[in-house]
Amino acid sequence: MMGGRAIAEYQFAPFFLANPSPLLTLIATRPHTQNYSIPAVFRFPCGYNPQSNKYHQTDPTTYLAKPLGIKIVVPSTPGDAKGLMKSAIRDPDAV
Repeated sequence: MMGGRAIAEYQFAPFFLANPSPLLTLIATRPHTQNYSIPAVFRFPCGYNPQSNKYHQTDPTTYLAKPLGIKIVVPSTPGDAKGLMKSAIRDPDAV
């Protein structure tokens, strides 16, 4: 991709769980099977949100903790979110 970084933002975390198989199969296993990584950042809110309905409040981080090659970061403040996003974009692996 000519050195570009893929950044995907999901409105709700369960939207990522609709079809994670290609993402987890291709992006997460590439560094271990073919010795190159695919830099990508997936960003989504997770946890309780009183303005969304009950179907948009699941947390997919337990599914993402298992595959190899995906790093999970959870900021606690807006400053942390900015710093972690900048670090995630610079990271050569999927975050």
